[in-house]
Amino acid sequence: MASTTSSFFFESLPYIDPQATAESLAKAKALIDAEASSSSSPSTEPQSHPRVPPLETSRFLTDAMKLEDERVSSSSEGKKPPPLKAIDLSRYQAVDAASLPPYPSDPTPETLRAYNAALSAALATTYSQASHVAQKSFLLSLLSPGNDSKNGPWASSASKNSWLLSNYHAEAQLGSLERELAETKREVDRVNIQRKEAQDAVGEEMRLLERDWKAGVGKVLEIEVAIERLRREGDELRRMDV
Repeated sequence: MASTTSSFFFESLPYIDPQATAESLAKAKALIDAEASSSSSPSTEPQSHPRVPPLETSRFLTDAMKLEDERVSSSSEGKKPPPLKAIDLSRYQAVDAASLPPYPSDPTPETLRAYNAALSAALATTYSQASHVAQKSFLLSLLSPGNDSKNGPWASSASKNSWLLSNYHAEAQLGSLERELAETKREVDRVNIQRKEAQDAVGEEMRLLERDWKAGVGKVLEIEVAIERLRREGDELRRMDV
């Protein structure tokens, strides 16, 4: 496992390590469950080892991720979470004159600043709404072929050419994304091939090292057993001498 300052990467050896069997997975899970149950009471959640530092999730979560987590967590089981408010639609809604604050009866610098801020926000919303409606009106006019007093005799040809040009740019963007996707897939294939070649090149050596390591561990155990046997024999001889 190699770590960086911001994330962790787990390296596996799928072309060297054999696939775990169902029996080995069951044994491993049983050992993990036994360790978890022995380190905590049945009424509490399994606790980690005291020397293991607590997991710090705050540095991995941005403000947007925290808000999304709160939105999803606020819904009860079996119900959908409240809709995501990613786009402020109030800017496209008409400003109600009744909602505007009246001019302060006792003007002071603070009340005037608040009044001007409210008017500025209302004007910005009105401008966004007017621009949105004007753009929609222009696009709808391109859909209506024929001569009219506003767009002139070129409206029929302009509507067709405008939409053809829009489709052309959309197709060009789609083609660019498809080429980028194909190149990314080829890069993934190249990485997998290089990974397989690298693991195949050292696979036999790693298997030999693993076999030697297991043999060394076995010899260490045999030596420890022999030492324990000799110590017991020495204790027996000392008791016989006494």
